[in-house]
Amino acid sequence: MNILFVLWLALGLWLGQTTSSQGETLPTKTRDQNLVRMTPQTLSGMTVKTAEYWIFEGNIPFRYPDDVIRGFYPNQTPLKTLKCAEQGYDQLIAYLSANPEELRAAVAYGVTRTMVLVVSDYSLAAPDRVPRIPKLSHWGWGERDLSQGTWQWEITLARDGSCNLPRISGVRETLRKVFPL
Repeated sequence: MNILFVLWLALGLWLGQTTSSQGETLPTKTRDQNLVRMTPQTLSGMTVKTAEYWIFEGNIPFRYPDDVIRGFYPNQTPLKTLKCAEQGYDQLIAYLSANPEELRAAVAYGVTRTMVLVVSDYSLAAPDRVPRIPKLSHWGWGERDLSQGTWQWEITLARDGSCNLPRISGVRETLRKVFPL
């Protein structure tokens, strides 16, 4: 075998995509060398399970769940959206690591322990499309049973490219309304 071919093949494999055991495409040097690796984690009794990307284009209606892109690093997610997701992920991990009293009260109450990072990308949306507000919310099926469903850490990528994260004071206020200390 030609040595140049072997080097070319090795370089191609080194730069190529790698896939997790769950089929998610992990970041590689071809996407961006600065991407950190978001992974499922359990902290303070809560498990950050995955990410969902909601990409809004023009005025095309968003169809949930069909248009949702799932996984921490799916191939079809734009790099700018992934970088915003990483900012939200870092904020969420820092919040969970701090284990504040309102989070401890929620866990003691018996809430669902599953969290999902939700990234709403409005960078290609029509100017008149109203973006979702970055926040902590609960998504459940049917009745408002907080022991079911998932918690969503919602962030937005604005049309101007800014990444908007939940206000921690708003997160605390949300939990304190439901779980008085």
